[in-house]
Amino acid sequence: MDREREIKRARIFNYTVASLFLLLFVSLFALLGVWKWSRTFTVRKWTECPEDRHKIVSNLIAKHTILGMSEQEIVSLLGEEYENAPERFKLPRGEFPDESTLTYYLGVDFMDTAWLIIPMENGVAVDCRIGVT
Repeated sequence: MDREREIKRARIFNYTVASLFLLLFVSLFALLGVWKWSRTFTVRKWTECPEDRHKIVSNLIAKHTILGMSEQEIVSLLGEEYENAPERFKLPRGEFPDESTLTYYLGVDFMDTAWLIIPMENGVAVDCRIGVT
């Protein structure tokens, strides 16, 4: 009788431990999915959450080939550029004149304000950088 009780307790213990590991695995998988989703570019996220753009800009650059896009294509994808954008940045060094550069606000990343800088030549994007002020 004691042997049967021990076997029953061992089974309950094994099922409990296996259930906890399964729950942990499912929770981690769900968290990974939420994290990846929060860093995936969509036009809706870009327009509705300007403060979180710094989280999705890497996916934007990887997903959409901005180099070679016309100004009209970029504006249709990202909307109108930020009107009061600076022309000088801490990084990257150099000037980006307002008339030949599209600049989009990305939000505050750590202590700096981040910007998406898209220099244009002849109405076509020639570079795509992230700048900070």
